[in-house]
Amino acid sequence: MDAAPRLHPFTLRLGVVFALIGYGTKAGLAPMHTWKPDAYREAPSPAVALMAVGMVNGALYCILRIHLISKAALGPDFSGDLLLALGLLSVLISMPFILIQWNLKRLLAYSSIEHVGIMAVGVGLGAEAGVFGALLHMTYHSLAKPVALFSAGTLAQQHSSSDFNRLGTGTFTRAPIASALLVLSAVIITGSPPFGMFFSEMTILRAGFGGRHLTATSVFLAALVVLFCGFAYQIGRLVLGPPREPSERRVPAPERIDLGMAITIIVAVFAVVFAFYLPGPLLALIHAAARVVWEGR
Repeated sequence: MDAAPRLHPFTLRLGVVFALIGYGTKAGLAPMHTWKPDAYREAPSPAVALMAVGMVNGALYCILRIHLISKAALGPDFSGDLLLALGLLSVLISMPFILIQWNLKRLLAYSSIEHVGIMAVGVGLGAEAGVFGALLHMTYHSLAKPVALFSAGTLAQQHSSSDFNRLGTGTFTRAPIASALLVLSAVIITGSPPFGMFFSEMTILRAGFGGRHLTATSVFLAALVVLFCGFAYQIGRLVLGPPREPSERRVPAPERIDLGMAITIIVAVFAVVFAFYLPGPLLALIHAAARVVWEGR
């Protein structure tokens, strides 16, 4: 940061672009996102949770470090506009694939691409409130997405596939606990009020409409509405629809709560509690991180 004003501008611009390509690939930002749906579909749920939380957050941390150097040397517009464009592209690309999706784990992959895009948009808007909303969104996403992945993995294990045509509809009649956890996580990660992601998204939107990116923010808001409806439709028909075959209408045997299910329930409790109440030290840490990104020191 001390040397940033003395860096060669053209070389630094190249470095920022290459860093966004590299770390953006790890985070799943479009158009470097193409590996993510197949990886989510094939990998076991714990590995997917590591990718969705650890890898995404680590990559975004590195992107923020590069963004700080770029702001100090080139001003906030160069890297900020790149992040805004990549974030908006990620949200828009996720939209059609969520609407026509045929696989549960791939659905969650496109949801992750969407949320990475939301965080990038928040940082790219160039407002302190947007940065705070992005970091707050990252916190809520880190708690809610593992619940969705583990419950989806349980359903996929029971049906030997995560394809919708194999899972059928009305999974609540066959796996009520896993289905209820999936619905709960879907409600949280779609930004439904009164859960925390609703407020993080509203914080980003407020920053956008209060700044100079009105058109981009309007497109962003419209995409969020469509994504909310599409994700709710896909999860709703999977979990709450009628059983696919008459034989599946029988009363299922009680689910066995093993160690994995118990951990998922515990994580779900934390996700719900933190959605309504963030501990003071954690909230102070998010505010401090937002000030570092905004002020550049």
